[in-house]
Amino acid sequence: MRRLVSIAPVTEEIADAAISSPHTDFEDSIQFQCAVANKMSVIITRNVRDFPRGTLRVAEPLEYLSSERS
Repeated sequence: MRRLVSIAPVTEEIADAAISSPHTDFEDSIQFQCAVANKMSVIITRNVRDFPRGTLRVAEPLEYLSSERS
């Protein structure tokens, strides 16, 4: 797995942004703020409904894989 992915750092700024965001789930907020700060284009998760729409793409694993093949 480590050969396929990079680990994005979670900084104090990201944690502060997560704390002050309207997200109700802190872990999801950390992931979202980390993705935004690191200019990622998609979050792949099984909890799509837990993330805000519009800022960046949020996809379930199979949805992401099928869209990448087309």
